[in-house]
Amino acid sequence: MEWRAHCGGVTSRQRLGFVGNLLRGGELDYDVRVSTWEAADDRRMRFSMRSYQDGRLVEEYRGQARMPEGGGPGRATYTVPAGVEMRLPPDTLFPTGHMEQLIDQAAAGAAVASTALFDGAGVGRDALTFVTAAIGDPIAAAGDDQQAWPMALAYHALAEGDADAPLFELSFDLSEEGVMRNVVLDYGPFALRARLSRFERLSPPRCE
Repeated sequence: MEWRAHCGGVTSRQRLGFVGNLLRGGELDYDVRVSTWEAADDRRMRFSMRSYQDGRLVEEYRGQARMPEGGGPGRATYTVPAGVEMRLPPDTLFPTGHMEQLIDQAAAGAAVASTALFDGAGVGRDALTFVTAAIGDPIAAAGDDQQAWPMALAYHALAEGDADAPLFELSFDLSEEGVMRNVVLDYGPFALRARLSRFERLSPPRCE
């Protein structure tokens, strides 16, 4: 997982891969790769997502999304699959903006933060969710002098209402710099746990 600042915005690259044993026997090799660019004003985003199963490309999504400057609904336009468009509710956030919101809300002492989130990782309910975050009391961040907050996020299908069971849940400790530790991704029937093994601080861009 990488977040890199640029003069006009932020790029992110994420890759999730795992091998699981199937009940019917054999293994499942699953690999998801997501990359995004988000403008510094948090209103524009380009996205690309590919997923592989046993080395075969099984899903691909590419496109761009935009939220209007004066408020109101936004729109996501896909180039893969071609011709697909999605309406985004007012105040929808993109992934980096969502991370910034979580840090700001935690620093302000909020116990709960909710928003509509578009990440481009699919179409419909797979890309546009309503996220509710429960934020715990601050703790010491591992390895430095910063503080962090334990968080538990529930992702709901926006069209079906946030009262329904979540599509999945995500928990982690989030530091003031946006570093996540002790990550658990829970899909219900199974869960994935990730621990930070290496952290590299990237040089800031030189902007004129």
